Amino acid sequence: MCLAGAADAAVKGKGGWRLAETSSPYLRMHRDNPVEWYPWGEEALARARKENKPLFISIGYFTCHWCHVMERESFRNPEIARLLNSGFISIKVDREQRPDLDAAYMSFVVATQGYGGWPMTILAAPDGTPFFGGTYFPPDDREGAPGFAPLLRKARTEGLRVTAETCPHYLTFAAEDIAAGATQFKCAPPLRDRANRERLWQALIAGDLQLIASDHSPCPPGMKAQRDADFMKAWGGISGLELSLAAVWTGLSSRGGGVERLCEWLCAAPARLAGFEGRKGAIAAGADADLVIWDPDASVTVDGDRLHHRHKLTPYHGMTLRGRVDATLIRGHLVHERGMVDNAHGRLH
Repeated sequence: MCLAGAADAAVKGKGGWRLAETSSPYLRMHRDNPVEWYPWGEEALARARKENKPLFISIGYFTCHWCHVMERESFRNPEIARLLNSGFISIKVDREQRPDLDAAYMSFVVATQGYGGWPMTILAAPDGTPFFGGTYFPPDDREGAPGFAPLLRKARTEGLRVTAETCPHYLTFAAEDIAAGATQFKCAPPLRDRANRERLWQALIAGDLQLIASDHSPCPPGMKAQRDADFMKAWGGISGLELSLAAVWTGLSSRGGGVERLCEWLCAAPARLAGFEGRKGAIAAGADADLVIWDPDASVTVDGDRLHHRHKLTPYHGMTLRGRVDATLIRGHLVHERGMVDNAHGRLH
């Protein structure tokens, strides 16, 4: 099909015209669907970001029996196509051409559902981050199995609970500043350049990112492969929980932000996401008295050996950060004061 023919197909309501010229027989078999399919690529992702729509990602392969069944039952169905076209950006992926995407999304499905298979059905945020996954769905509820159309209607009517977050180290460090062999900086995903760091700050301030999580990931120093200075062998994680407040405040205050942002990103938003709103994340009557006594103007130079982490190696060593925690209370009990920690108290429940 030439480009003119593809345009004609779109006019005639054949939403899958973008798949007509691909080399994948699996993608081409969806070219006459009323679903407005995209192949995986920046065009689809850019539209999702622009229209702030979630992604519907369908992954399969040509010789998959249930992939053909779902194509016939659901993707030719005008009502399901209407739900997809109005509420989602739909992407079709051939797992034999994109094993990387297949593996990444299959890991999510298996982790959340306890099983996997094809066709793989993914609902994701505009950046591709999945929030729901499954395999084959019949078009409507059938013998106890949830239907595809009811699933899409529920997602639209109840709203899609999508959150996005970042971590203190991505807001603090930049790839250009990391010396060769400095494996204490290795984390996953890896640190990016200064321009990317600034975009993260902009996204936080704009509300596109809703919270900051610690992603505290310490390990024995030997696992960081410092002797070999080998990033490929090194453990991918950064220990920084103790320094999160100071690291974020150092970056935020230098950009003109106020303390109220800290309270939202580090306290209130994580509590809401975890289902603890009203109990955690706020200084309020009835909430747990989890408090820090904090001097926002004091400067602290990080000495890794004096941190309370079990494993002391940290990329923050030697940095001067703004903001000093003088005391910490958990449920009203003093557990830390000026560097002294009470190890006899504290519980997670």
